[in-house]
Amino acid sequence: MKKILAIAMVLVICLSFLPMTALATQSTDVKVILDGRALTFDVQPQTVGGRILIPLRAVFEALGAKVDWNNTTQTVTATKGDTVVVLTIGSTSPTINGQVQTIDQSGVTVNGRAFAPLRFVGEAFGGKVDWNDATRTVTITSGGGSAAGSAGIPSVLAPDKILTNGKFVTVDKSFSIAEAVAIKDGKIIAVGSAREIGALRGANTEVINMQGNTVLPGIIDNHMHFVSYVIGKPPYMLNLTYPNVQSIEDILQQIRDVLPSKAPGEWILGRGFNTDYYKDFTAGSKLTKQMLDAVAPNNPISFTDWSGHQVWANSKAIEISGVTKSTLDPPGCVIERDSAGEPSGIFQELSAMRMISDNVPPLSIDDIVRSLTANYMDFTKLGITSVATNEYQSTDRIRAIAQAYALGDFPIRTSVYLSWPDFDNVEGVKDALSRQGFPSGFGNDWLRLAGVKIFGDGIPPSQTAWTIDPYPDGSHGSLVVKGETEAERLATLREMIEIADSLGYQVHIHTTGDRAVLETARIFADVMEKNPWDARHTLIHGDFVPDEAMALMAKYGMGFSTQAAILNVLIDGMAAAFGDEAVQEQWPLRALLNAGVVMSNSSDTPVVSPDWRVGVYSAVMREGLQTGKVYGAHHKLTVEEAIRSYTIDSAWAIREDTIKGSIEPGKLADFCVLGKDILTADPKTIKEIPIIMTIVGGAVVFSDGSLK
Repeated sequence: MKKILAIAMVLVICLSFLPMTALATQSTDVKVILDGRALTFDVQPQTVGGRILIPLRAVFEALGAKVDWNNTTQTVTATKGDTVVVLTIGSTSPTINGQVQTIDQSGVTVNGRAFAPLRFVGEAFGGKVDWNDATRTVTITSGGGSAAGSAGIPSVLAPDKILTNGKFVTVDKSFSIAEAVAIKDGKIIAVGSAREIGALRGANTEVINMQGNTVLPGIIDNHMHFVSYVIGKPPYMLNLTYPNVQSIEDILQQIRDVLPSKAPGEWILGRGFNTDYYKDFTAGSKLTKQMLDAVAPNNPISFTDWSGHQVWANSKAIEISGVTKSTLDPPGCVIERDSAGEPSGIFQELSAMRMISDNVPPLSIDDIVRSLTANYMDFTKLGITSVATNEYQSTDRIRAIAQAYALGDFPIRTSVYLSWPDFDNVEGVKDALSRQGFPSGFGNDWLRLAGVKIFGDGIPPSQTAWTIDPYPDGSHGSLVVKGETEAERLATLREMIEIADSLGYQVHIHTTGDRAVLETARIFADVMEKNPWDARHTLIHGDFVPDEAMALMAKYGMGFSTQAAILNVLIDGMAAAFGDEAVQEQWPLRALLNAGVVMSNSSDTPVVSPDWRVGVYSAVMREGLQTGKVYGAHHKLTVEEAIRSYTIDSAWAIREDTIKGSIEPGKLADFCVLGKDILTADPKTIKEIPIIMTIVGGAVVFSDGSLK
């Protein structure tokens, strides 16, 4: 018996290596009717294991497809319009537009002809298949598209566009993944499998094959300075950012280079200097007006640092400003001075900076519009589809944004937060907002008034952030609003928030120090308790956040918008200045999420690049740019959490999560298409993941050409 079983097993193994056609195929008398026309074949339909298989090439070509056969791989590729069907003989997993299908019988070859199950062949390009067992007839009614296609959707109801064969990271509540979306009138009307969405296709529907690439909701940067970014570039301003500038000498050389084009008395402007990265600037050194005077004594110079919280000026600029030895520091601000008490060239925080910047001739509205339209691609090529901007210099900046939209070719959705220069005092806020008339939310899907932005304190590197514990020099920083004492400044901040809230404005407050964060959260809680509405008042930055503040934010539904990308740039310098231990709890993103706070991310550009990929990388890795050292590893986010912070949670922070931030029916058709799967990539490579297409309102506004 054992010998018989052994022989039987050998026979089975040997037979398993024979072609299937040698084992189980036989001709059948099945008739195939396509759109009322009987098809004839030089090799008749076959049966395999009771399954009916029909000739691939003959039927596909009758359906209007182009058919190619690869004899080496035994693969049939059929193309009709935007639909590509691929079937390999012996496989039960053919693909339609890259999406794997499942068939219950693999394809076979008979006399050099490829055959596949009748239903798959008939439905591959959107056809409908009926089988009549009595007459042994297959009736195929052809469709206009693919198995994910439709033959009869009226054009008035059909999608304008279908994006298919992608990995759509929907960022819905369950973080589900879809294969395709349908778009009509700039909005998403359906999300699902390639087959489900393809069934909606009409005669005029445009189809874009995502070729398996990962698709995120359009990126939303909910805190930045749009106009400051676009005008802070040559030729209007010198580019002083790292790595373009790596020393004081590099800055001086830029001045020498531009000086011949400047008339005596003409301003020289620049932005982005950061001494943390300068090889000729040692710890304890100071930037002085004399450094600039040495190369341009007759031209006023005003350079803004990378953070936007310092101005470096030369003697001519200080002379024009009228600042002297007797000029007092504005509340919460610092005018650095030399040993004689004279201004030495550095002006810290807004009110002090304005002593210099208010003397710079402003750009015209037309100049700003030209800068906006010339530079918006810096954002669309990053997959950024929406921004929330704080424009605190002048109303001309907001007029310029509106004018750019009026020109009809400005594909960045923009939410504006009012932030006038006199928003450091009660009367300034009351006067501006009581006459404004339009509350938060006024506008449309492209341009809307979002709320009010107020500066609370300064920043930790300048020791102007308001802190509970003292800095090494014994100071604590302070609020930067009007008031002679701490109590007066707190009262000013409270009243400004109360005024804005009562008039229907969402309020965003710049807070970095733990004392500023805590006191602002307490004020927000009081205001929201007394006047409950869906305000979502938001703390911006929040470098250091006490537990009490986190609890208040979660309880009252406050927003928290931080900038993980700044962590990457700044934290090495912070550790060098204040010690490693002090910065382990800086930007406590994990603790905020664990506390139930809606934590979003943004760039604060031009403080750092608007590249959200750096922010995701930084939130996940928490590495310093200079050293690669990890700080506060217990606060790392997952990639999924970081993506939420730039999409749906970012939309929530600006009260627009019902219309954007996730890939769901009814929302705006804004997408960021990646050339690599961010969910499976090595987190260290996230910064280099290519962005290959950006879609806003269903329209392609950026493409690297890889998707046709």
